[in-house]
Amino acid sequence: TTAAPNTRVCGVCLGEPGSLPVASRDAPVLGLKAAVALDCDELAETLEWDRKNYQYPDLPKGYQITQARTPLARKGQVQIDDQVVRITSLHLEEDSAKTTDTIDHNRAGIALAEIVTEPDLRSGKEAAAFVRE
Repeated sequence: TTAAPNTRVCGVCLGEPGSLPVASRDAPVLGLKAAVALDCDELAETLEWDRKNYQYPDLPKGYQITQARTPLARKGQVQIDDQVVRITSLHLEEDSAKTTDTIDHNRAGIALAEIVTEPDLRSGKEAAAFVRE
């Protein structure tokens, strides 16, 4: 964001005592749209969430909500010119804080879709083409 660091935060994202996670209504729908665009063969029938526990300055709660074990979609592909990039999975999780010379928690807790590919990309140029596609 263009907002000043740590001006768009909430108690849930900062892990304040007594705060409970709040599910995004839009993230699963947008994730499913991405899964269709990625030509995924397997879509999850139910959404399951895990807490990935780790202590790091960019994660003030000490855990991250993720679908890493039970992804929203699996087995897709993207055609880029004459190359096929195989998609292993697409899962939703919450973003961490942005770490530069300071820690900016503005984006902490925001839903994101993580796309995991097979090792089909061999260069930075191919990776850039994949992201643009």
